Amino acid sequence: MQRTDTDLARFAKALAVLNAIFGNGKPMSKQVVEAYYLVLRGYDTEAIEAAVGRLLRTRTRHEMPTPAEILEAVEGRVKDRAVLAWAAVERALKSSAVYQGVRFSDPAIHSAIDMLGGWQVLCSATTYDMPRLRADFIRMYEIASRRNGHDEHPDVVQGLLEGTPDDPVDIDLGYDRMASERPSQIERKRPPTIVPSKHSGNL
Repeated sequence: MQRTDTDLARFAKALAVLNAIFGNGKPMSKQVVEAYYLVLRGYDTEAIEAAVGRLLRTRTRHEMPTPAEILEAVEGRVKDRAVLAWAAVERALKSSAVYQGVRFSDPAIHSAIDMLGGWQVLCSATTYDMPRLRADFIRMYEIASRRNGHDEHPDVVQGLLEGTPDDPVDIDLGYDRMASERPSQIERKRPPTIVPSKHSGNL
């Protein structure tokens, strides 16, 4: 994963915040920062920052979190997001988004759907197929989430009608509200908001 100087600065700042709260407050050596980076470099900066936020809200031990502990927090959040993302995909499949195209607020969903074969595969699936597709989507989503930045994902998911990405349906998943919750809690939350495009009519 290619990181910019800004990404590296944000990574170092996130570690510094953890060190200030849980560590001894002394500056971390370059070698220690590099060790944390080697463990966490597979995940995008936003996921790491969100995991740091979760640790700040929930952690009670008074020592610097280990790289493995931060990694666990990152991966836990990705799994939470994957559950919510699949719920959004299922809702979109029942709307005009399938035909017009869709732009999810989390573009990693676009990549995951592409890796599954696009809307065509999902739309032709039977009820029997859905548990397998759900598992495949979650796995693809976790892979896609490791890409750093929106520019590495498609802007929209191509609809079944020609030219539909020009006027896609927008779906906001509201991850900020869910960042600290478990997957079982997320599944009980209200469905993601679908904002119809100007030509879609009522969903």
